[in-house]
Amino acid sequence: MKKTFTALFFALTMSCLVAVDGMILLTTDLYFPNKFDYTLSESIPKSDMISTIPRGQYYLISPMIVDPALNGDGNADVVLDFHVTKPDGSVYFQNSGTPGISGKVAYPQNVMLTASVIKICFDPGDPVGTYTIAITVNDRVNSTSKEMTRTITLVEPTWEEKTYDEELFLSFLEDYQKNINPQDAVWALMYCVNSDLVKNPKFNQAMLSFFVDVFRDNPFVLPKLKELYSTLDEDKKPYLMMVIQWADQSSYEFYESLPEKERRAFLETMMEIGDISAPDGPLTHPVYMDMMWQEFYARGNYKPILRLVDTISYVSYVGTIDRVNAGEESEELMENMIREAMYGAAMFSIGSHYRTHPLAKAYLDYIYQVEELSDSVRKELGKIVNQN
Repeated sequence: MKKTFTALFFALTMSCLVAVDGMILLTTDLYFPNKFDYTLSESIPKSDMISTIPRGQYYLISPMIVDPALNGDGNADVVLDFHVTKPDGSVYFQNSGTPGISGKVAYPQNVMLTASVIKICFDPGDPVGTYTIAITVNDRVNSTSKEMTRTITLVEPTWEEKTYDEELFLSFLEDYQKNINPQDAVWALMYCVNSDLVKNPKFNQAMLSFFVDVFRDNPFVLPKLKELYSTLDEDKKPYLMMVIQWADQSSYEFYESLPEKERRAFLETMMEIGDISAPDGPLTHPVYMDMMWQEFYARGNYKPILRLVDTISYVSYVGTIDRVNAGEESEELMENMIREAMYGAAMFSIGSHYRTHPLAKAYLDYIYQVEELSDSVRKELGKIVNQN
């Protein structure tokens, strides 16, 4: 949904407005488009503006425009030209005529995220220094153009070790979206695998899944993880190897390089813990619900919230626990009892996050008002949305 330009400008807390008709947002929040597209107009997406980026870390070039001209049918027709130059002024990347805004626009005075959001990172061999990003907005309805520019400085990644205790670690997980820093996540993971938390079956799958999501989005940290692997005690190594394995599908060569004893310990630990990445489809186990929240904390994306809402459909199994307590027995009842428990857990966790987490609330409001939901799910979600 579209956001008003003035509100978004102040929400982003940046001075990147370079023309009345647009700005360029540079962010390491790779799911910022989710926050823009899956929230209602009164919700204001927030994202930090970056000016430096470590080599290998992905970031988004997000052009945003306002006030496109409309033709007689109320349609906009805007295309973009990208021109990125290296520190020495030579061309790094350019592309012309990429999609911007097209079709019906009801409120042209509202800010619009264009169709051409570019995910990019600097590779080995790219020179360090300041790059200039120039985007020309071409309005083909009234034949006008406007150039917007931003700069970003490429630096080498640093690995200054950070120390954590349990309180700082848990706060790091919950607040990661406020300060996206995959390098800090490396040290948070090292604390995790060296602590007793990783051995707690109530938490270890979900916690490890958080790091899998962070490092899948930021593969530039994987060589550092593999380097740190050798510093761990033997009983800690399997946990780090699990994260490496799930985050990096090409890690088989690293696995093969390990001594046989370590490979065997990894496989035994993997079988003991189970999945640390939730499979697609309906959530069939409570731990997958925890993984959805950890994915949300790691990425700030919309999909895990929608999947959690889908779990409310298990309301149809309410009453199963009473039947079991009354003495009924069957394998099907046992499975349905788990589903009823998951319904209760979903309602509790969704309700708690709706009251305390602004982004979760924004997504849930959008789901309730926009998504096609079954009558039963809409009714149950309404108990949360309409009573808070």
